[in-house]
Amino acid sequence: MATTKTIQSVERAFSILEYLQQCGGGERSVKEIADALELNKSTAFGLINTLTTLGAADRFLAYYGQMLDMLREALGPDCVIYVESVPPVRP
Repeated sequence: MATTKTIQSVERAFSILEYLQQCGGGERSVKEIADALELNKSTAFGLINTLTTLGAADRFLAYYGQMLDMLREALGPDCVIYVESVPPVRP
């Protein structure tokens, strides 16, 4: 069976997006994100700068919010939605 090789920088970028989603969006410092995900501050800065330049963080959070709204509408007002997240990527 073939193993799937992943690219570490992509995994780390997704970890940042997931962290921001778990925090409910809003502003976070590079240091706070780096510490939470156990990343080097310069690595976190480079990834955050790229994600920001590409507009990826805003699009990810907007899409995630739309999906939750659709689930709430489909399942009704008494529904509680639990989101299981991928654990943070470790350096």
